[in-house]
Amino acid sequence: MKRILIATLIVLAFALSGCGGSTSGTGGTAEPQLQNVELVMLIRAAQPEIGDSFKQGQPVRVKDTGTLLGEITDVRVEESLAAIPDAQGELHAARSPVLVDIWITIEGQANVSDSGFQFGSEYVYVNNDIRYLTPLAQFAGIITRMKVAGQ
Repeated sequence: MKRILIATLIVLAFALSGCGGSTSGTGGTAEPQLQNVELVMLIRAAQPEIGDSFKQGQPVRVKDTGTLLGEITDVRVEESLAAIPDAQGELHAARSPVLVDIWITIEGQANVSDSGFQFGSEYVYVNNDIRYLTPLAQFAGIITRMKVAGQ
């Protein structure tokens, strides 16, 4: 009888202190919280008409999984930089009269941790060079900056 009482007290002590492996309560692991985040993405060397395909308010998704990253809040289009050789063969930076670079700012919600920014089940990182979608365009973009909104 004493053994049953002692075993019951031990089990009860573990349950109340959170040492029993539970993920709830004060002794468990907290669920990640969604945070507002901002991404800046670069689409390099595109045809100028493609810049018109990006509009504020459009959703941006990862092409392969359909994971939503957020909505476009800003679009900036500028002539692409190109390396142009001079008569001596030295390269100099010059603006391309034919191609443009498109910079889009995306605001969304992600779980932010030491592992990265997680949108749904997809982690994204700076320098990700994968395919993305908007309602009007499919494109390869490179994430150049990620931050928690307001920081």
